[in-house]
Amino acid sequence: MAPHDQQIVSSRERSRAPARRLRVGAAARALLYLRNEPIRFRRATARYAGGLGTHERRRLLGRLVADNAAALLAAVERCVANGAGAFRVDSEILPLSTHPKLGYVLEQLDLHGEIHDAFATAAARVRQSGLRLSLRR
Repeated sequence: MAPHDQQIVSSRERSRAPARRLRVGAAARALLYLRNEPIRFRRATARYAGGLGTHERRRLLGRLVADNAAALLAAVERCVANGAGAFRVDSEILPLSTHPKLGYVLEQLDLHGEIHDAFATAAARVRQSGLRLSLRR
C-alpha cells in the first residue's frame, strides 16, 4: 500500500502489518481544539501595538511571546500524546517580529532569558519525540 493510499484493514491484518507512524499535520492542529481547554497562540495587531509607548509595547509583546512559547510546548505535548507526527507552527508565534516599524529581536523582550529557555524546552521535547515541526508563513 502506497503512503498516500490509506484503506481500512481488519484488526487481524493490522496486527500482521509492520507498525507505521503517520505524519498528520492538519490533524495535529485539530488536536489543539479537541479538548475542553484549547491551546491558543496569542497575537497583536500593528495598529494596537503601534499606539503604545516603546516600553509598554515591549512588555505587551514579551508577555505574548512568553505565552506563545508555553503554548508551543503544550501543543507539542498534546501532539506527542495523541500520536501526531507533525505540527505546523504559525509565523505569528512571534507577533509583529518582522514588522518594518514595530519589529524586534527576542533579546529586546527577554532580558533574563526566560522566553529563550521556554522555546529551548519546547525544542528539546520536539527533538526527543521525533515530532516534525514546520513553519507556516
